[in-house]
Amino acid sequence: MVHIILPVHNRIELTRAFVESLVQSSSKDFHIVLVDDGSTDGTSEMVCESFPFTTVIRGTGNWWWGGSLHQGYLWARSAELPTSDVIMTVNDDTALDPAFLENAERLLKERPRDLLVATARDGRDILQEQRMKVDWLRLRFRPIRDGETPDWCTTRGLCMRVSEFLSIGGFYPTLLPHYLSDVEYTLRARRKGHPIFSDPSVSLRMNTESTGHHLLKSMRFWPYVKTVFSRKTSHNPIYMTTFLFLAAPFWAIPTGLLKVWALPLVEFFGFRREGEIA
Repeated sequence: MVHIILPVHNRIELTRAFVESLVQSSSKDFHIVLVDDGSTDGTSEMVCESFPFTTVIRGTGNWWWGGSLHQGYLWARSAELPTSDVIMTVNDDTALDPAFLENAERLLKERPRDLLVATARDGRDILQEQRMKVDWLRLRFRPIRDGETPDWCTTRGLCMRVSEFLSIGGFYPTLLPHYLSDVEYTLRARRKGHPIFSDPSVSLRMNTESTGHHLLKSMRFWPYVKTVFSRKTSHNPIYMTTFLFLAAPFWAIPTGLLKVWALPLVEFFGFRREGEIA
């Protein structure tokens, strides 16, 4: 059995596409754990129409990604699941290949201690590497190169056995509510001895147009400041700071803090020098 932890919030058409991919799955031995963080567009009802045995966990809109996955962890901890069952975390803006679940179960039987992350491609069929390296000195993340061992991976199509999911522990919904929650989680898993791997037989399609703020251009100062400190911004300095204290080696924290808090100023005034802000 694969238990699919699926966080959603008011993206019914994206979620519908994911559900339609599950309908085409070669394996029917799965259970959806829908973490509905305050949707008002009928998302939960739509999912339950297709899969009536869905478990629905309802929030009020304050969980975000890390908080929603933590709700999935709390559910798994109390559900008394067989430890050999598989837990999968996945975004609703994806579509699984038909053999995804069947192959994931097979591979995790062969590698029960490991974390399996999906091979992802975008709408143009371009590979989007989900296994990453971290350069603590420069505080940079990059995709792995051939022959490298990943330090962390995304939680987009991340599969593991229930025993591993419970032993790694939950997420930090207050300290890391959205971005970096997956980085911290899988770095922690690696430290606990759970290697990360992918396989082309476990693949999905992802929507690259539905993510949050990354590079912030053409903004005046105060709107820029508000956006930088939004939960939707990937380099929010508050959450970058908590991430450093949770996940970084001790020696990397001072230089990391300097970069985290200098980056917004460099970014803003750099764009002004380029004439991108009137």
